[in-house]
Amino acid sequence: MILPLPGWVAWPAAGLALAGFAGYARDTWTGRAAPNRVSWVMWASAASIAAAAGWAQGLPPRQVAVTAALGLGPAVVALLALRVPAALREPLSGWHWCCGFLSALALGAWLGAGRGRVAVILAVGADLAAALPTIGHAWADPDGETPGTYLASATAAVLAMATLPQWGLAAWFPAYAAAVCALIAALVVRPRRKHWLFR
Repeated sequence: MILPLPGWVAWPAAGLALAGFAGYARDTWTGRAAPNRVSWVMWASAASIAAAAGWAQGLPPRQVAVTAALGLGPAVVALLALRVPAALREPLSGWHWCCGFLSALALGAWLGAGRGRVAVILAVGADLAAALPTIGHAWADPDGETPGTYLASATAAVLAMATLPQWGLAAWFPAYAAAVCALIAALVVRPRRKHWLFR
């Protein structure tokens, strides 16, 4: 049996996530990163709502810390993406708006579902719909992303999951978050080789 990590580990995990977002915010400000506004606005919204809900339900601050960091960091990046001209160089397509709509729809359904398995599935669906434009961006223009941000978030999610006494329903979202962040990081740092389908 693997014993869970002590609860205080959630605090450095949240700090790690914030440090990763600080790097992305810097790259956005300097024009090195081009965040997809749909992804970052929806990520900020979903995590902020989840953190507020956890706080309202009486969860201890350490259990809300990582989720709050995953809301605060994207909120800063989203504001920069809306204001810094260099971050606006990629126009939003109908695909991006469709992903944003699906994410907002799942987010609204999640709020209505309350707790339980359905709520977690909807939360994952909302986040995944928001992530799809950035996954596509990481594939098409990896130079416009900052891999360290996603690696930091993936590590923070794994650490948060490792503090749970049981890997049940509560582990679903951090496990998903770690997987999607690791995927985006891998797409950014992959060897650059043109595939015949994308020439």
